Amino acid sequence: MNESDGFIGIGTFSMITRLTRRALRLYDEKGLLTPARREITGYRQYAYQQIRRGIQLKRLSDLGFGIREMREIMDALDGLADEARLDIILEKRLKDVSVEICRLEKIKGSLLTRSFLEVVYLDKNEPTVKDVPDQRVVSRREKGTYQDVIPHLMNDLMKTVFGPENQRAQVKCTGMPITIYHDNEYKETDADIEVAFPISGSITVGPEYDVKTLEGRRVVSYIHKGPYQDVGVAHEVIHEYMAREGLKVADVCREVYLNDPNETPEEELLTEIQVPVTVTA
Repeated sequence: MNESDGFIGIGTFSMITRLTRRALRLYDEKGLLTPARREITGYRQYAYQQIRRGIQLKRLSDLGFGIREMREIMDALDGLADEARLDIILEKRLKDVSVEICRLEKIKGSLLTRSFLEVVYLDKNEPTVKDVPDQRVVSRREKGTYQDVIPHLMNDLMKTVFGPENQRAQVKCTGMPITIYHDNEYKETDADIEVAFPISGSITVGPEYDVKTLEGRRVVSYIHKGPYQDVGVAHEVIHEYMAREGLKVADVCREVYLNDPNETPEEELLTEIQVPVTVTA
């Protein structure tokens, strides 16, 4: 049987649609694109009318949709499902893409500033003095308990940066999230906490947010590996180092979160503590 009788072999169909044979077999198995005819030998053949569907599936795949989402989209396009479902699927995919963009922007920032080397050399980790540059940030500040306020502010900032309006304005994260502790002591219930995201772009925010330049400082930096609640041990190491080197605390402490707690085991969490310092006389 040749391809002049109205059917196309899988190789030619693969070339036309830019779908691999493996993808075509998967779509056949999942009922997304079933060959118009199958030879006794199992050889798949497609009708010319199936080219459009193949191209549609290729486009959806390139956009990062999974099999289930692709089926729902195709059902909506074929009139087999409510088209309103498309809006839900597209909104979810847009949110996923925004999160991925943020992740890549953070990687880019880490490479540009070479801050990744601090993690690479973690096995040699000890306090170091470094200069932190100015950073343009969007931030929000509240009082409460550490365990409540920090995740709450992180979530609010994430929703703000990756909201539809700011994404249309191409607002991007340019670094890792930062927490600033404005108290000079530990507080159980009324801690003064600020969370900031380094950003670029023209961001739109409500009155409870602040868009500003976070002033660069000379800091003692130390990377703590492990649960957030154990970070006090790192502060002990830092202050012992400062005493030896004749350094004095010059401003409030910052913490920079170098990996995502939603994707990282507690024992692998990395937190950079930054204590602004001056040299004592």
